[in-house]
Amino acid sequence: MMTFNNLPLENIEKRKEELEQAIVQSKQLVVDTQNKINALSGALQQCDLFVAEIKAMDKETTYNDVKIDDVANEEGESDGGQN
Repeated sequence: MMTFNNLPLENIEKRKEELEQAIVQSKQLVVDTQNKINALSGALQQCDLFVAEIKAMDKETTYNDVKIDDVANEEGESDGGQN
């Protein structure tokens, strides 16, 4: 039986296979983790987009978007300026 530093060749080859499998599993874990990070980043970007759209809608409110009675009250008129 062949050995290296009193380690049988069979044991070294078995350990090598274990290490190769561990490398493959670790690489897959990295890919899976990166996919999760990408998904979470996409969700975060979508939330940012929703927040920006809501803020933009608030800024786009114009005179015509407000009820006439509310505008009239703000201007000190009681009948919307009809009389």
